[in-house]
Amino acid sequence: MPFIIKRSLFHKLQIPNELKFFWKKPWELDHIIDLQEIYRCLVFSSLWNLDLICNFLWITSPKDDNIDWWQVQRYFDDGKIKEILEYCKKDVEATILIYNYFKEYNLI
Repeated sequence: MPFIIKRSLFHKLQIPNELKFFWKKPWELDHIIDLQEIYRCLVFSSLWNLDLICNFLWITSPKDDNIDWWQVQRYFDDGKIKEILEYCKKDVEATILIYNYFKEYNLI
């Protein structure tokens, strides 16, 4: 979340009220669920990324041959905004599937 807030400030975007929590402590945030914290506890490692957790949970990975996180800046510089949008949408869809999986098994 700090990254999103910093980038919003950098690009002079309005920060949504749901993200205006920088004065609070992590245990005071009932409306924020960090899925990485949940699966870090399950696998005892912080080295897992979205692709690995999808494969671990038998969820189709959002990653394909088109773009990866380290290529986003180059795509942006080349004006390939639609490709970045699709990349982000796939990540969000996979995150929703992971969230639903954890919710189904009462992990959140």
